[in-house]
This record gives sequence, C-alpha cells and structure tokens, in this order.
Amino acid sequence: MDIDFIGMPLMAGASLSGTDKAPATIRKSGLNTLFINHTLRDIGDVKCDNSLAPTNLQMKHLESVLYSCNNLHNQVVNSLYNNHFPLIFGGDHSLSWGSIGGVASVKNDLGVIYIDAHGDFNTKETSNTHNVHGMHMAYLMGLGHLSENVIKDIPYSENCVDPQNVFFVGSRALDQGEVNFATAQKLKIHSSQDIISQGADIVADSIIYTIKSKGIKHVHISFDVDVIDPAFFPGTGVPEKEGITVDDVKTLLSAFLTELPVCSIDFVEYNPLLDDNNKSLACCKDILHEIDNKL
Repeated sequence: MDIDFIGMPLMAGASLSGTDKAPATIRKSGLNTLFINHTLRDIGDVKCDNSLAPTNLQMKHLESVLYSCNNLHNQVVNSLYNNHFPLIFGGDHSLSWGSIGGVASVKNDLGVIYIDAHGDFNTKETSNTHNVHGMHMAYLMGLGHLSENVIKDIPYSENCVDPQNVFFVGSRALDQGEVNFATAQKLKIHSSQDIISQGADIVADSIIYTIKSKGIKHVHISFDVDVIDPAFFPGTGVPEKEGITVDDVKTLLSAFLTELPVCSIDFVEYNPLLDDNNKSLACCKDILHEIDNKL
C-alpha cells in the first residue's frame, strides 16, 4: 500500500503555537524508519494560514482555518484518486474540516471514528472558547450552519457525514452544548471511562460490530493525542486528566485497521513545544509504527 504522509502545520484553529511544528518534528525524528511494511510517500506540507489576527469573535481565525482546510481537502482528494492512503499529520484538530470533507467527496457511505478527549461538536453559539478546533465536527455533521459566502470554496464542508455514522471514542470533556447535541442526536459516544472499565478491546469490538451491521463501506479515523492521559503524553495543548494509555490507543487502532475498511487517518494535536524530554514524541512514533504494522 502507498501511504501519502501529508503534513498539516495548522495552529490557527487552536489559537496556540506549537502544533504547526509537529510535522517537521516527526520527520526529523526518523519518520521513514517507522514505515517498513508499506511505501511511504512524503507529500510535504499543505500550505496553511496561521495568522492569528482577530477576525471573527464567534469563531476565531475561521478564515485562516478554512483557507488551510481547502488546501488539505484538495490534497486528500488527489491522494484518494490515486488509490493511496492519506495519513494527515497535524496540526490542530480543525484540519479535519478539510480531511473529512475531502474523504467524503470521494468515498460515499462514510463512517468516522473520532478518537479524542473532546467532542469538537460545539457550534459558534455554544462554544466557550470560540476556538475552531472545538467546532468543526458540528458543521461536518450538519448540527450548525455557516453563511454560504464563508464556505463557498470548500466542497463537502457542511453536513457531509451522518451523525449516526460517527463514533466518538475516549470522550471525557464535553461542554454543555455538546451534551445537549449528543442527547438530542443520540450520538454514539464511548468515554475514556468506558475504555478503562471495559477494556479497549471490548469497546473496539462493539464499534466494529455496529459499523459492519450498518454496512458502512469506508471509514476515516481521526486520532487526537489528547485522548491519552497527560501523565503519558504531556505534549498537547488541551490536556485532560483520566485519559487512556498508549497501549489502549494501539489496541483500538489495531482492531479498527484490521477489521474495518479504513481509508484515511488524521493524527493531530501533538505540540512539541509542550513536550517533556520527548516523551510525547516517542509515543507518536510508537503509534505510527503500529499503524504501519496493522494497515
């Protein structure tokens, strides 16, 4: 399999520098040595706009995020059309606006496994921080609406994935607006506590069973490192206590990659500036190696 490594040095969605340095950091650490079972094609970095001038009070730096995500969207589409596997390494999680939209424009009947401590389905009306990396899933699932002139250049940027085909894994820090949405939409949420108490393998099997039962043909995995407890992974901008372990993550990814038609992956929110003696970098490399082993 040809894996397209797509660097996405985006930080505008988080309003915090550091995630923009993640792609360069992982490359310098010996990226090529992590992939021995597949052909790794380093596509380089997507052009991102990380200007942090306040342009939108309800959705900070929205124009910068959407410009960057439009560029990513096009790169993901190109990768899939070439029958390659896009691995998008960010970068803050708002990049999923471009990656999921790109996959949805090529692959019909799409399911998304969203592994994250947060839900990221606030809208501009419900968000407390107004950082876009906590909002994109709401719009991708059709729970919010942006004016057409704002998103006109990005295909599949709204309502491109059925909320019932999104599986939130490791969630433990939902805002009240997200709780309300989750209840109303009956979203499928497997918390960190579920993984800790039941076991990552049991949670993975439940999700796999549901996806197969629904006949979902294509699956995108969006993995945020903050699902891991900060004791093991300090290098991220919005750490949340009571997270899962790196071994839990590897168990989840191993099951999903082995049993499901996964066609693309996001790997997001690693911030080298917040790392502790490269502890988080080592975790990133360990997880990427597991992806190579199980694809």
